[in-house]
Amino acid sequence: MRDFASFLDESPEPSAKPAPEPEAFDEGGAAPSIPFGFVAGSAVGSVGGGAPEFLATYLGLNDDRGATEALPETAPEAIARELALHRVADMKSLDRLRREFAFGNHPDRVRPEWRDRAIARMQTANRLIDEAKQRLAGRRG
Repeated sequence: MRDFASFLDESPEPSAKPAPEPEAFDEGGAAPSIPFGFVAGSAVGSVGGGAPEFLATYLGLNDDRGATEALPETAPEAIARELALHRVADMKSLDRLRREFAFGNHPDRVRPEWRDRAIARMQTANRLIDEAKQRLAGRRG
């Protein structure tokens, strides 16, 4: 995998002409949200590398991709494994873990058809993190 600096070195110089206007969406709404795990890297590796394909996936133009993509687990045991709560030993780390999980799984950041699953995942993760905080506070008190 290339690092960001080498990518910038290979990028063409910006032109003096203005950027073209973005195309309007036919559906009249906002652009689709990014799918689960996109930022964390699971979807990035499966895009295929080409800039046009990457852009099409980001804009939700590759609708068939969502049909074959496995949906993330909602079971508390699976989310607990994903969070790796057993490795966290302080409140600050639990807060950071909550923010990181929300960054990749928040219902406002996923496609509309995945929103219910994202809500369930966030509720479960928040409950698990709150329980871990209570256990941690009980050890100190």
